[in-house]
Amino acid sequence: MRRPPRPHLIPAPNESRLAAVEWLVLATGMLLIPLWISPAGRDPFRMPKLLLLRGEGIVLLALAAASLLLHGRAKNAGPGSAFSSAVLIAIGAWTVITSLTSHDLPMSAPSVLTVLAGISVFMAARGAAARPAALWIVLPAPLIIAALAIVETKDSWNRSINTILIGGIADDMIARVSPVSLLGNRNDVGNFLVAPALCAMAMFCVAGRPRSRAMALAVLVVLAGGIVVSNTITAIAAFAAAVIPLAFLRSRKEGLAALLLVAVAATAAVTASAPLRQRLAALRQAVERRAWDDLLTRRLVAFLAAGEMIQRNPLTGIGPGLFRKEYFDHRIIAAEKHLGTLDDGGSPDVFEEAHNDHLQVAAESGLPGYALFVMAMAGLARLSWRAPPSAEIVRLLAAPLAISLFVLALAQSPLRLAVTIGTYSYLAGICAGRSGRDAH
Repeated sequence: MRRPPRPHLIPAPNESRLAAVEWLVLATGMLLIPLWISPAGRDPFRMPKLLLLRGEGIVLLALAAASLLLHGRAKNAGPGSAFSSAVLIAIGAWTVITSLTSHDLPMSAPSVLTVLAGISVFMAARGAAARPAALWIVLPAPLIIAALAIVETKDSWNRSINTILIGGIADDMIARVSPVSLLGNRNDVGNFLVAPALCAMAMFCVAGRPRSRAMALAVLVVLAGGIVVSNTITAIAAFAAAVIPLAFLRSRKEGLAALLLVAVAATAAVTASAPLRQRLAALRQAVERRAWDDLLTRRLVAFLAAGEMIQRNPLTGIGPGLFRKEYFDHRIIAAEKHLGTLDDGGSPDVFEEAHNDHLQVAAESGLPGYALFVMAMAGLARLSWRAPPSAEIVRLLAAPLAISLFVLALAQSPLRLAVTIGTYSYLAGICAGRSGRDAH
């Protein structure tokens, strides 16, 4: 016998209007955050985007709370969401716990907001997954970023393009934002473009109409070009590492073809790009000299400092967002322990990030926090094998997304960038929503 509805629940039309507002906030964030800069600020690129992401997260959480109060449930907590909901709750709860036990609670609080923002974007995307434009909305902002990155490879364009974008400000301010494609540096450009490029490739594979396939292919070419011209080896490796399993998920024949294509494309990219050739030559020389710090672009001391943080705080870590504050003390300890490994005691730079999110998550949130990070990636990857036949896009996209994030986190900081947090959270939510069930 069907249970009668609770008397305080309001009718479905009101719920639809609430869902429409949530979708508007979500879509606006996807379109606006990657392109937003504040030229007059101390950090024109990362911080404005991070503040917008946190603001978006607060609004989305407020809308979810309103839905819970008005309808007795969160709109996006549909059937089959038990696994992802449990992981989200665990991540949110553990972040709060580690911030409360951190070495500096006020400094950890903003990082808690960032984590909650990523969770709220995931939840909202999961609820909006059935919308026809849910995947296409991911592509416009990265397309602009990639196009700027390609154009900025021509020095004569740098000043004119940036003047058009942020005209009317001082010459020295223009120099601060050139050439960076609105993201701050080329590493951030490469990190950001990987997930949208994988999305475009999956959309190309499943598109039924020739026009849709042509549009997805054109976007894919531009985004892949942006990754290459970023000269970010980790981003290029992450994209290549994800493209191959995506192709194998289609068929064994296409997977083998992708292996050959990646090899040819890599050769062509190295041949055509002088900066990329120089980077690879420097890495080869570092291997030959066994100069491990040079091989890791002078970041080995940051890795070792993160290792010291993990060793001394294995359970709850030093606290979210505290790597920069704790770096110097742990750097001294690491340098004393590894004098034979570090040249001249390691880089003199003060690292704000470990440039390895596997290490930094474990350092700031402890080993349980890192276990939750791995669990989230594994849960996303498993959707590729658990999605129903009707969710072909999920089957092709979920595991490659997880693989690309894993590789990016080996030598970059994708979890410190608003654009990558927002994009990966959004696409993971879409995959969870369209799969019809989560990985168990």
